[in-house]
Amino acid sequence: MMRTEQAAILHGTHHRYAWGSTQSIQDFCELEQDGLPLAEVWFGAHPSAPSLVAHGDELVPLDHVIQEDPEGNLGEVQRAYGDSLPFLVKLLAPQQAVSLQVHPNRTQAELGFAKEEQQGVPLGSAERSFVDRNHKPEMVIAITDFEGLVGFRHSSQIAESLAGAHMNPFAQRLLELLREERLSEAFAALLRAEPHQVSYLVDELLVNRAGDAAIEKVRQLTATYPSQDPGLLASMFLNIVRLKPGEAVFVGAGVPHSYQGGLAAEVMANSDNVIRAGLTKKFVDVDGLLSTVDFDSAAARVLSVHPANPYFEIPVPDFSVALLHNDATLAQSSPRIALALSKGVRIQSGVTTLELDRGQAAFVPASVGALRISGGTTLVAGVGGTSKG
Repeated sequence: MMRTEQAAILHGTHHRYAWGSTQSIQDFCELEQDGLPLAEVWFGAHPSAPSLVAHGDELVPLDHVIQEDPEGNLGEVQRAYGDSLPFLVKLLAPQQAVSLQVHPNRTQAELGFAKEEQQGVPLGSAERSFVDRNHKPEMVIAITDFEGLVGFRHSSQIAESLAGAHMNPFAQRLLELLREERLSEAFAALLRAEPHQVSYLVDELLVNRAGDAAIEKVRQLTATYPSQDPGLLASMFLNIVRLKPGEAVFVGAGVPHSYQGGLAAEVMANSDNVIRAGLTKKFVDVDGLLSTVDFDSAAARVLSVHPANPYFEIPVPDFSVALLHNDATLAQSSPRIALALSKGVRIQSGVTTLELDRGQAAFVPASVGALRISGGTTLVAGVGGTSKG
């Protein structure tokens, strides 16, 4: 059993999705360059891909470690979340656009998971959207300049981008719906359109609407995705969000998004439920997305912190995120994961001091209590929304 009075270095799980960068995480973590994409590194205890913790001469999955002593590792968090860590930390490095997607709220996740179980869809199936029963709010914190599409633009803005195209019946119908502020109907009509309708409108917009930022994003995406992919036109419906290092954006349940490029840390509820609508070769569930998406989602608010309060504003209790640039002591008593964003980070917990290289992470059990961070920039994820350390 792992002693609950000490922190331990995590061995993250690598995910080599096709959209991942061939350099960003590799350079950041000083990994061997193999020319292959490395999209994400997971630090956490999700049962599909738990991090590993050294235990003697063996590496043990973190979820197993937690379950051996849930009270010591989770503390009071156990009362609300059971014997599992309620959050997950990632390094995220898209080189190509990540699929246009949404994540469910808790009720939608429970119903969706139960439905796919009843239908007999295997957990590992490519045609599965719900792999657990949890919601998946998330926060992205930029390490380098980072770009994404997040939340809906106003109907009038989308209509303005669309107005320059040749008005065939499909385009005319979309434009009418948008001018009448019937966003949900316009989005549904787009995602359910025939491939030739999408391709024709994409070609028309690229010829006739040069210079519009939303159209230029469509042009950029056509370098990777075929012109009949409805995600190309759907990208016009979303806000372009650009983050500087240290800035963040919170993405709640139902908010449509597609991360475009850069290197970031990501903290989220402990879930891998994804419902996709385009910009992907993976399983697309248009009906599932339309029943999940939040059409009231507005422009994403760019968030930052300052030394007096290193915690980002987060409207859910599943996780907290502190970004530390200077030496600090965090008194929070929840389980935590500390991710080093620069070299030479030192973490002192109880009687243990760990030194982390850039891109390394450590799990800190709840029983440790106060956590002393020094030596460099560190992201610390815990539990409790905007609770202060």
